[in-house]
Amino acid sequence: MADLLFTSNRSEVARRYGVPESTLRTWETAARKKSPDQQKSLFDQERERQLRELNHDAAASARASVAYIRRRLEASAENEIITAQIRQKLDQAAGVTIGPEGVELGPAEELEENERIGLIQAADRHRPLGDYPLANYLRALMTVQGRAAEMLGEDEPEENEIRVNISDI
Repeated sequence: MADLLFTSNRSEVARRYGVPESTLRTWETAARKKSPDQQKSLFDQERERQLRELNHDAAASARASVAYIRRRLEASAENEIITAQIRQKLDQAAGVTIGPEGVELGPAEELEENERIGLIQAADRHRPLGDYPLANYLRALMTVQGRAAEMLGEDEPEENEIRVNISDI
């Protein structure tokens, strides 16, 4: 019966479990009937339970993703400082200094080729996270959350759902 919640093909479910299709049809009809004290049929109750479970899992994944984005942003801020220091050292090696008056040319510092290559590679490793990948990641999270709410037929978020506020990040 749980497979019938997600698969509308009764013959496929019957074949998979070796149950006659007529038996599945009888079970489904019985599950869809409501007793006088029920607001929803057993079939509808199970469907909603499954959707809530999916929504809960999606919300938990979204929370983990937001935590991941926060860690990436913190690392990106550190990487930005490191990259700025590396650029400053490379600029000084090229004889360029940035002072209060702006860019000035001066004597170049001696920098061995191996050291210069190492600094360039370090700058590559410590590249800060750009706005475009971050925006795409947040858009994906918000889409997942919206679809979960849509599946449940809800306009308002549940307690276990999250709302991503970009200013928080």
